Amino acid sequence: MQLERENGIPRNPFINAAAIVVADVVLGQRDARAALAELLQLVRKLAADNSICIDTEVAQSEASTGERNRALGHFMRAYGNLVNPVEAVLQVYFNQCALAMSCAQLARAGLFLAADVRDPETQQVIVNPARARRINALMLTCGHYDASGDFAFRTGLPARAAWAVGYWRSRRSGQRSRCGHQSLMTTAIR
Repeated sequence: MQLERENGIPRNPFINAAAIVVADVVLGQRDARAALAELLQLVRKLAADNSICIDTEVAQSEASTGERNRALGHFMRAYGNLVNPVEAVLQVYFNQCALAMSCAQLARAGLFLAADVRDPETQQVIVNPARARRINALMLTCGHYDASGDFAFRTGLPARAAWAVGYWRSRRSGQRSRCGHQSLMTTAIR
């Protein structure tokens, strides 16, 4: 309903609709394969681990059950908020949702947000300080949907929860993905 009231523009940057818009931007003028390769390269660099991969079984499952996301994509495209064809955008989206990482890799990939915008080992600046402040502020206010305030009050930390519940306060399920990483799909916060 919010999308309809606001002409197909998602308000919360961490909901599916906004992630689909981000996937459209990531896709840009390239094909999905090139966009995903660049995204995977960035995540591997941030995590300092080249073994991170996209779990194709999870991506295919997302694609086969993604009718609501298709509807969101078509709705936003009707308002001119997606540049690329919906199926191309969703190919990027479903695959980025299927990144297979351990909790340690995920924590390492986001460490720059807590380490003065720099990779703590290489000292390379990942984003400028203003952008890091915005990312942390968005995670603090929007990262847990309706529970963001409660989580921030209890922990004092900005965070992002997703369908995989893969964020800094996750614990491993003991299951392994097809890429050999601990699965984040069945983890729970305590």
